[in-house]
Amino acid sequence: MSEGTAGRGSLFIDKISFTLPALNSTTQHHIIDQLQAATFTGDLESIPFSELLKNYLSAWTLPLRNGSRMTIQAMPRRRSSNFLRVEFNPRRASWYGVEPMVELARVLAPAFPDFAECLIHANVTRIDFAVDLLNVPIDEIVIFHTTHASKSRVFEANGKVTGYYVGSRESNRYLVMYDKIAQLRSQGSRAPRGTRTRLELRCANVGSFTTIASMPNPFEAFQLARIGGTRNQDSTWPLFLDSCRFRGAQAALTQITDKQKRAAYRQALILENRPVWWQPEDLWDERGHAINRLLSLVEQE
Repeated sequence: MSEGTAGRGSLFIDKISFTLPALNSTTQHHIIDQLQAATFTGDLESIPFSELLKNYLSAWTLPLRNGSRMTIQAMPRRRSSNFLRVEFNPRRASWYGVEPMVELARVLAPAFPDFAECLIHANVTRIDFAVDLLNVPIDEIVIFHTTHASKSRVFEANGKVTGYYVGSRESNRYLVMYDKIAQLRSQGSRAPRGTRTRLELRCANVGSFTTIASMPNPFEAFQLARIGGTRNQDSTWPLFLDSCRFRGAQAALTQITDKQKRAAYRQALILENRPVWWQPEDLWDERGHAINRLLSLVEQE
């Protein structure tokens, strides 16, 4: 993609957490011994006090590189929970040439010979599917649910909109759109050139990794549109677009009390303003590559 051309990047996984069963008590003891031994050698860092110990008796961090870390929790307080829980940001780790699963296997495999097999059947408690919209400013794009009013929240910095939530954060599926460049700069991190708006679909209680192969496309529930159009000289259309900029399209649509007009405006956004590069079907087809990349237990070239 040439500099300045609007479009999207590839689908990737931005954050994940999953749990793993240990098949018997002997394996569980071996795993704890291995994790404690890795603490003594400096491969892991023990967490003595933290919210991470609320649901598990022990927790560690596995340093990856440049501040990126993997969290490992073991021995759940509830018997119904799996023995191990793992959480990390694959995207951040891969920026620095680290394969997180390779590092996790290096720590666990000596005490957990069935690790690779159990990994395939892990229970994915959270996975964030993400895509970057390149050279698309956040105040020139809107995203909304296609069929019904869903919650929408806006967060701002210095009076400027930097992101939206669409859907309830307490639900198993909701979408976040935010200015990635602004986020990096606020963290004091190096930001790439150009404009980058990130979309994240945050999914909870997904099931196993194999379940994702047959999982219905969650992006199909949302439409993305560029802000613009004249709506055939409709005098309230420009006001609606301004509301989209500062409230988010979802919230702007719910402000329209006339159901027919609300449906007409929603349809106008879909038909007149949808970018040619926004194809949810093609985007979701990329999930297989993203999962395979995540689960690779082989160092990448």
